Amino acid sequence: MSSRSRLSIVAKDVVRVIDGRRILDGVSLEIREGEFFSLLGPSGCGKTTLLRCIAGFDRPDGGTLELDGVDLARVPTHRRDLNMVFQSYALFPHLDVFENVAFGLRLAGSSSIPEKVREALDLVSLAGAERRKPATLSGGEQQRVALARAIVTRPKALLLDEPLGALDLKLRKGLQVELRRIQSMLGMTFLYVTHDQDEALSMSDRIAVMDGGKVRQIGTPDAVYRRPADEFVARFVGAVNIVDREGRRVVVRPESVRLTESSDIVGAVDSVSYFGARSLLRVAVGDATWLVELPGAVGRSVHAGARVALAVDWNEAWPLPEGAS
Repeated sequence: MSSRSRLSIVAKDVVRVIDGRRILDGVSLEIREGEFFSLLGPSGCGKTTLLRCIAGFDRPDGGTLELDGVDLARVPTHRRDLNMVFQSYALFPHLDVFENVAFGLRLAGSSSIPEKVREALDLVSLAGAERRKPATLSGGEQQRVALARAIVTRPKALLLDEPLGALDLKLRKGLQVELRRIQSMLGMTFLYVTHDQDEALSMSDRIAVMDGGKVRQIGTPDAVYRRPADEFVARFVGAVNIVDREGRRVVVRPESVRLTESSDIVGAVDSVSYFGARSLLRVAVGDATWLVELPGAVGRSVHAGARVALAVDWNEAWPLPEGAS
């Protein structure tokens, strides 16, 4: 049996109630061994609460959580073979990089500590930084140290709670690539919490989209983006047009719309947002607003107020299930 066919983390009908509110409302999901799995959703959707329940920092009021087939209700927090990476880094300021990374190994009475620490630092591209203190490191370097400390003990799974949220955009993009590289090299299960759609789409093997304590959809990034289960998922995972066509609500992504010479969809450009490689047009068509994505140079030639005709690639459109909202 391949590792990808084995289950690592399983949640079954998990419920968590805080102050009378169901923060988790019957959450069920299965995460495969060696999978990069993301929990994606807005603030307050329950994703961090689920992560904390798995880690043992919180206790569910109903349902079950399993790690490698073992019911976690019977395993105390410090005995769960899991590590966690936080947004705040949580490094020991009085310890140097080497001792921060070695901390868990020393607690476990591990052997070959220097070799294991150097291997972890090599993996996160921090070789040579062993004797530096956290205060001398950039935010990106501190997060690399936190990651090295989490992976050095080789846990069964790594839990990551918006670990890149405190970094600027350029650092965040770079570390997204690094995280995916490290996860692939280790073959370790990563459970990643984020509210950033681009982050989840670019790194994950699969994504669970959450809202209101429920899982709205689980699927590959392509499936979640191109074939959303309902209107919430469609609107949350990227820019979208949702239109009525032949009696159905249909999802049309902006890149499936282009400008044309003539069409039965005609409107006036409300605004043009330029992002370098691409431009996003907002076009008023009657009472509706269409989003149109164009190459950046093309978008710069279009100005607010211009009358334009739109052509839609209906082969790329996705009909929402009846009753989906």
